[in-house]
Amino acid sequence: MNGAVAPDDAPPHEHVEFVKSVMAEFDQAHHARYYPKLAPNGRTLEEWYQTEHAEATLITNVSLSNKVTAIVDQFMRAVDDKLPNMYGWFEPTSWHMTVRALVPK
Repeated sequence: MNGAVAPDDAPPHEHVEFVKSVMAEFDQAHHARYYPKLAPNGRTLEEWYQTEHAEATLITNVSLSNKVTAIVDQFMRAVDDKLPNMYGWFEPTSWHMTVRALVPK
């Protein structure tokens, strides 16, 4: 999280390529196709997180350094400045990390 990477800490090439393919799904060219999957039938993301539903996932609470917390706060303010009233943010006491497997099809 501090930006330091050990020289021998590089992920395998096939992992890098797979992550690139996943991230490509969020490219601007795909927004029109992707967004309806996020909000079917007008559902909002805030509503999704506040409605009970079952799914398999791994979630852990996080304890962030002051430096990382400041970066997250800065990011949220920047988003709110550019897209006012678009996002509902978790309270810092509810911040968590969700891990999901990136499994190739």
